[in-house]
Amino acid sequence: MGEEGLSLKLLTGPPHLFGNRRSGPGLVARLAGFLSRCGPFLLSLLLANCGGGGTDQGSANPTSPTPASAPLQVTPQDLQHCADRVNAYRNSVGRPALTRSPQLESIAAAAAKNDGLSHVPHQYFVRTNGGGLAMAENEFAVLLTEVRTISNGIDFGMTNLWGEGPSGPHYQNIVGPYTQVGCGAYVNGNEVTVATDFR
Repeated sequence: MGEEGLSLKLLTGPPHLFGNRRSGPGLVARLAGFLSRCGPFLLSLLLANCGGGGTDQGSANPTSPTPASAPLQVTPQDLQHCADRVNAYRNSVGRPALTRSPQLESIAAAAAKNDGLSHVPHQYFVRTNGGGLAMAENEFAVLLTEVRTISNGIDFGMTNLWGEGPSGPHYQNIVGPYTQVGCGAYVNGNEVTVATDFR
């Protein structure tokens, strides 16, 4: 397995967290370096989501709280959409489709939950060595106020990962020599974290 650096991609507009991980030696040192470089960003992401009441955009009073609504739930259709997006990108460059793996989906779901709560990308992947199964992982978090649905968040995140182009580590994971994929997502307040694991 190749050794890749943990990466963070910052986009203009609202904060979005992106990362890439392949298993290999030196991971703890890279993670420590990542945290020293990106700690202020992660803190700003955390604080942005702890600001108290929201605003009702349709109201003349911008400080009125947003009415409570049922939190979004990750559905099987969201996970299928994620796998379909990966395969559409692979198909666009002549790579064979990946098969969905329930085992990888379980690992990706655990990673998305762990990392979405901790705000530390790839923490679960690093700690469990990809759950003993995954060889690579792409991960991102987006604000639901910006994307509105989990599927829209998947589209937004995947578009940006793919947009790195052939020299980008996320792109390389998407087109890599894998046969299986598993997606997982976790909603934490106004954020959705999506992990895509490959083997």
